[in-house]
Amino acid sequence: MRGNEYARAVDTKGADRECPACGRDLWQEVIGSSGELSFEHFAGPTLNVFALICGHCGLLRLHHAPTLLGTPLEDQ
Repeated sequence: MRGNEYARAVDTKGADRECPACGRDLWQEVIGSSGELSFEHFAGPTLNVFALICGHCGLLRLHHAPTLLGTPLEDQ
């Protein structure tokens, strides 16, 4: 799935458009932003995430991709 499909899913879910750090609505997709995120210092599974970055202040925003796309947590 391409980044613009994830961005549409964020809008469909009704997520806040304003950045919580600076209040702007300048989100940009991080190229190649859908993928797995692992926490090397913690035991547990990797997370499939989608990343956006605020074009004004640089805040990084992560969404759990399966939940964003409608897969219930209990089915993951």
